[in-house]
Amino acid sequence: MNAKQLCYYISDSFDVYSNLALEEYFVRNYDFTNICLLLVYRNSSAIVLGKNQNFFQEIYLNSFLTSDYRLARRISGGGTVVHDIGNVNFAFFEKHDLKNVNSYASSTMRMTQVLNQLGIGATMNERNAIILDNGKKVSGSAQFSSSQAILSHFTLLYASNLDKIDDLIRPNKFKITTKASPSVRSSIDNLQNHTTISIDDFIMQSIEILGYDQILKLEKTELKIVEHLRNEKYSSPQFYFDTACSGHLQNQKLSIELEKGHIKRLEGLASENYLNRRLFHTEFDRADAIWQALLHD
Repeated sequence: MNAKQLCYYISDSFDVYSNLALEEYFVRNYDFTNICLLLVYRNSSAIVLGKNQNFFQEIYLNSFLTSDYRLARRISGGGTVVHDIGNVNFAFFEKHDLKNVNSYASSTMRMTQVLNQLGIGATMNERNAIILDNGKKVSGSAQFSSSQAILSHFTLLYASNLDKIDDLIRPNKFKITTKASPSVRSSIDNLQNHTTISIDDFIMQSIEILGYDQILKLEKTELKIVEHLRNEKYSSPQFYFDTACSGHLQNQKLSIELEKGHIKRLEGLASENYLNRRLFHTEFDRADAIWQALLHD
């Protein structure tokens, strides 16, 4: 049996919606019978929710609404992550095999070996996160399976704004009741604090150590499909906001019941102006009475 080709693709886009669409395109459309693929990308400032996560449970409103960070959602589970240009994302694609579902031996575990080979002491814990020898987290993993492929991906904090991450990912003051899956908070660190390798050299050395030696090229028709997926799904508030935005929010000013982003009950404000409408239309309206009531708790 011939060994599988090990291909890699480095995205030239820093757009979070484009790169998330690229991941979904690969996992749903590519035949990985004879190849394994590594996708590497970085995003401009964005907060990426896991598939089943509630925006209000994960993101501190006051900080988010005064930032330039975009909101996004991925198709895999796991916790909320904050992306910036100093955060490197690795996505591993392989043929679907039940024994590899919920297994990170061929992705996250291999990256810990890469880090150790580069002189950065690290291990993978029971939650499939990468932990440095100082006990701090630099990576969290998630997985998604289609009928024909498995996507295992993770972030790597290389030179990210850690203070901004801590500021954006913290509890709001209002009470929230939801069935959504909460993130597990951890103390974090940057890899650049433990090596002199530049981020670009780190990416290329990691690819080489992992053994991916063939560059994958996408046809224009494929890029068009990715662009369509980006525009129709990933950049849509119905996907990144509404998907798991259900539950009850309450503070001293209002009580609001949401169902997939739609307002089903409201107390404390004139409800006739809000019932059954979407809380998030196309962008956050900071002047809206509901947002103001939530922001200035």
